[in-house]
Amino acid sequence: MVKLQHLKNTGISALRYPEGHQVSYWDWEFPYHEPYQDIWSPRYESTLTPEKRAELKEKYKHRMLIDDYFEICKEANIEPVIGINMFLGWKHDRKEESIQKAVKLVEHCLQIDPTITYFFLDNEVGHQPEKNNHVPIENYIKLIPAYSKAIKAVHPGYSDRTARLNNLKNELSLITPAPFFTPPFYARIGLQPTSWTVLLCLLMP
Repeated sequence: MVKLQHLKNTGISALRYPEGHQVSYWDWEFPYHEPYQDIWSPRYESTLTPEKRAELKEKYKHRMLIDDYFEICKEANIEPVIGINMFLGWKHDRKEESIQKAVKLVEHCLQIDPTITYFFLDNEVGHQPEKNNHVPIENYIKLIPAYSKAIKAVHPGYSDRTARLNNLKNELSLITPAPFFTPPFYARIGLQPTSWTVLLCLLMP
């Protein structure tokens, strides 16, 4: 497979999934929804007839499934880095349902790859305020502990190489709500951009 060979040739050691703001509307169990749906709503679920599901799958057939992603990582010897969707739970006031889905995702990942270490808690949640696809930074920070505690309960074998929670709170208040991939953040806590995979809210106490 040519694309896979190109990926191997890059020499990268970690690859995140899904990429960018897609994390904020991604449903790992059925990744074909239109963006930002309340996927827990009985009213919405009632619209997902077999015909509608087939229609969505055809429309978004280019979207990669999580099992395919893990296969690519395995073939290319790349560390998987999995995104956790927190935004939908916040947007639709379904925090507990969202946490349960996150835990189920982590358990699924561990079944595929028991050595998986890295997860990131949403991404770019502050860059679309004009579209109401936005979590204010102070609210984003408050979401972190509950997700982190629930996920670590089923996956205690994470890496704990990260800045302390208080330091991260201070830095997060100074920069954009997508801090883990911005050079100023690395500089402030003394890490190089190549170490970005250790900057995960999941690792906080």
